[in-house]
Amino acid sequence: MKSLRVLIIVLPLVFAISGLQNVGADQSDEDYKTGLKYYYGDGVTKDDIEAFKWFKKAADQGNISAQNMIEAMFDHGVGVAKDYTEAFKWLRKTADRGDDGAQYLVGLMYYNGAGVIKDSAEATKWFKRAADQGNLRAREMIDKLQ
Repeated sequence: MKSLRVLIIVLPLVFAISGLQNVGADQSDEDYKTGLKYYYGDGVTKDDIEAFKWFKKAADQGNISAQNMIEAMFDHGVGVAKDYTEAFKWLRKTADRGDDGAQYLVGLMYYNGAGVIKDSAEATKWFKRAADQGNLRAREMIDKLQ
């Protein structure tokens, strides 16, 4: 009987916690989508600064798409001042999570010295990570460096 009472108390907590985790993921997606609306002017006045705020909110929650947008905005100076160091910081977040496109771009940043100190060995390391996942552009860069 005690175990039944424990289950009656514990199961709703487990469901509530898992529901909250899903709400967090859904919230980052909603924040990202709101950012896209401001970025493209979809149903709202186009506003890159407001888009950045929403992307940052989603990115801070771990949303990879938002992290990529933050990187691109810093890289191109859209909605924020152009800042390759900040772009690199956000790019590394997605590269470290295994995104082959981001790994390729991290390699390029090391190769070109954009946002980081130029480092061919580090560039090659990142190109290899991306190439191991089938990224053809990274494979071409490895061939070029050899």
